[in-house]
Amino acid sequence: MEVKRICQWCGKPFTAKKTTTNYCSHQCASQGYKHRMRERRLELRELQDLIEVKSKLDHQDYFTFAQAAQLMGVSRQYIYKLVKEDKLRASRISARMSIIRRADIELMLKTRPYERRRVKDDLDITEYYTAEQISEKYKVSQKWIWAYTRENNIPKIRIHQFNYYSKKHIDAAFAKYE
Repeated sequence: MEVKRICQWCGKPFTAKKTTTNYCSHQCASQGYKHRMRERRLELRELQDLIEVKSKLDHQDYFTFAQAAQLMGVSRQYIYKLVKEDKLRASRISARMSIIRRADIELMLKTRPYERRRVKDDLDITEYYTAEQISEKYKVSQKWIWAYTRENNIPKIRIHQFNYYSKKHIDAAFAKYE
């Protein structure tokens, strides 16, 4: 039995004698094996580093933003975002230093274990305006719409790069001005 294949290491086409053959030669197979073993060692080392960091942080009650990010397994910028959105509390101890309590992290995780993301199919898009539709209907600029909806907490959803604003809230807001 002969099967046309492409070598997983060098990318050259070859004829395999078995259906399980992935490499064109012994040399490519050796290189592929070495690469796989190197990747496994790196993954194991990263896992050990993560376990070591978490074990060091297990006995602390207060964390810097970087330590909190390491503990939660997220980026430091995401921690800043959580604090800015008031989903996570932080205390400023100096002009350049803020800390987060372990209890606040646990409380955030307990109260919001998973935030539900709406899938495009789940919502009725006819209940929402785009910024272009609002500007055409009410003769206002799109920058004003963005500022006004943000100021007045008008619900919006974001699908890919587009913002959709609640028709009910927009109509009620513009009813005040008519």
